Amino acid sequence: METAGNIYLTHSSFITATAAVFTLLSGFFLVFLKKKSKATIDLATVFISISFTSIAFTFAFVYYHHAAAYHRWLTVTPVLIGILFLARFFFHFPTERAHKFVRVATIFFIAVALADGVLWIFASLKYGKVFHGESGMWDLAHSHFAAVNAAIIGFYILLVIAAGIWRIIITPGRDRYRVLSILSAFIISTIIPGIANSMARQGAMELNTFILTYATMTIIGWFITLMLYINYTTDYIPFMVRIVGICVITFLLCLVGISYVIAVDMNGNITLINHVAQKLTGWAFHEAIGEKLENIYQILDETDLKPCRNSIEIILNGGMETVNQQRVLLCRDGSTRFVYERGTCMRDNNNMIIGAVLVFHDITEEKKHQIEMVRMRLLFKQIIDSMPSILIGIDQLEKIIYWNSQAEKFTSLKEQDVSGRTVFEVLPFLKEYIESVQTARSTGQPQKVECIQAEKNGNTIKFEMTAYPLIAADMEGAVIRLDDVTARLRMEEMIIQTEKMVSLGGLAAGMAHEINNPLGGIMMGSQNILRRIDPSLKKNHEYADLCGIDIWNIHAYMEKRGIISTLQGILEMGGRASEIVENMLSFSRKSESAKSSHDLKVLAEKAIELASNEYDLKKKWDFRHLKIIRDYDDDIPQIPCVKTEIQQVILNLLKNAAYALGEKTYEGFQPQITIRLKREHTMVCLDIADNGIGMDTETKKRVFEPFFTTKEAGTGTGLGLSVSYFIITNNHGGQMEVESVHGVGTTFSIRLPIS
Repeated sequence: METAGNIYLTHSSFITATAAVFTLLSGFFLVFLKKKSKATIDLATVFISISFTSIAFTFAFVYYHHAAAYHRWLTVTPVLIGILFLARFFFHFPTERAHKFVRVATIFFIAVALADGVLWIFASLKYGKVFHGESGMWDLAHSHFAAVNAAIIGFYILLVIAAGIWRIIITPGRDRYRVLSILSAFIISTIIPGIANSMARQGAMELNTFILTYATMTIIGWFITLMLYINYTTDYIPFMVRIVGICVITFLLCLVGISYVIAVDMNGNITLINHVAQKLTGWAFHEAIGEKLENIYQILDETDLKPCRNSIEIILNGGMETVNQQRVLLCRDGSTRFVYERGTCMRDNNNMIIGAVLVFHDITEEKKHQIEMVRMRLLFKQIIDSMPSILIGIDQLEKIIYWNSQAEKFTSLKEQDVSGRTVFEVLPFLKEYIESVQTARSTGQPQKVECIQAEKNGNTIKFEMTAYPLIAADMEGAVIRLDDVTARLRMEEMIIQTEKMVSLGGLAAGMAHEINNPLGGIMMGSQNILRRIDPSLKKNHEYADLCGIDIWNIHAYMEKRGIISTLQGILEMGGRASEIVENMLSFSRKSESAKSSHDLKVLAEKAIELASNEYDLKKKWDFRHLKIIRDYDDDIPQIPCVKTEIQQVILNLLKNAAYALGEKTYEGFQPQITIRLKREHTMVCLDIADNGIGMDTETKKRVFEPFFTTKEAGTGTGLGLSVSYFIITNNHGGQMEVESVHGVGTTFSIRLPIS
């Protein structure tokens, strides 16, 4: 609870403020009725005048300064005027009885009330001021003039009773009981508090008890008066207004506060401790009086629970006027309570410090609620942070108000680093999707964007963005959720690719069988023609002689005309076509070769050796000019595989790497191929990377498709990678992926199961 200056809200101030608000609102309730009788005006004046007494007491309880003793100025004249108008009320209710002497008497008694008030103000300036620790208020010292005022107030009350009895006597029928009930309610709200006031003045009643009695009787008595009058009056009061009035009053009856008060002298010895403070600390009045405050009121620091100074010690030793702090109170029985304390010094008429007052509140339950709220907030944050998604809260201006741990992990920025900055400033790749975020906020409907690309450390990450509307009591914003779908999209691509492989495998098998038969006939025919004109065969000479021709002349003619080279070309092309058919058949059927355990290091080295001796590679992309980097882990186990198939895959990847290196122009940088072998849980991973020309996005998507090639016509068949993919995934139950950046290089990754 925050305080300012010498002002502090206590138990007594709550009670008197409740009475003040009740009587003041009741008065305005009657004043603002559209059609009012004189009786209603009189009663409204009564309520408003009486409220000044409660306002005066509230001021005394909340202001810890000797000047607060002058609250008594408002407890005389306003009270007299309120009682006077209640006497007038009985001349106008239930019917109006006009008497000239009423107007004259009203003027006379108002003048008396004003004169008494002025005399009381001047007289009180000479009186001493005392602090009543039990009630926690400054008051004027007892005086004979105060007794005179009490007598005058008593006389005015007798006037009201007399007017009420007179009205009861002259009023016939049921109205007589109505007047009697209102007079009885008035007696409850005045006589009982009056008796309590006299007892408190004589010391027979504690001031705290008097205040409670005064406020309670004020509210109950005037509440009954108001309710009776609302039901009896013929003035137009709508039913709903009555209900609202009753609800407001009932709410005010429920207001309760509590404070604990301890007073000490200049030496820190307790001079007063009220009953609620006694109950909380566990020390009785007779035990605490005269004791040092720190022996009775022991407080601990919240953080380390070590003893520390209370507010009074700080004031008396440091010369401060007021001190506020939140501490832990160590009670007599060893239990602890959270308290908010306020200490303020007491001064005499000469403004000299004569002691101090400590007012504290038990805020244990409030503190428990705060701790629980902090715990729940922490739990909620932990739940949010445990989600794999990036969650960002933004306000109407797209400024960040929430930033979860995944967002911190992705950007390496803490929440305090981005708070107040716009989300598009921190994450620029979201800027083109600002419309989706604004639509979610304006329509209240979530908006989704399937694929957003972002770069991190040279890697491309794909996100799925969902923007949700954020509607709170004091703002409208949005929540942006980013889910990393890179792996999912890659898996979807692999599934699509596998489905293509399966469907195209059947097509390839049918095509291969259909092509194989005529291809065999072509190659066999070409071979037979070459054999029939070959001079080295004796049979050819015999048939040439029978025909009267020379076989050497025929051979020379065909050679000069290029017929023999044409036939040889047909055989060569047929051989290549036959190889394509064989690859297509390998692509289309699951291998039935027996698997055995092999060391991938040995297979990789064998493939490198084969690539070094490859004729086509020597012609254009000589392996001897390439830098081969080997990065093999030591703990690579043998894997079950078909040796020739894995060698075929590695060789094919090496050939593709050499081709990519040959397509790139290097300036002062050596082309290289890196071969890595490492273990990943239950798999062995083989990476073949080059720093060649790389692939664009479209090429990367189609790289495993059959017959797709980027090589020149006649150089590649477009089946190498598709067959390799099929061997790894279908024949060996592994995985094959590719990562490539155009102009930087390409990495093919193969994962094969260990068992």
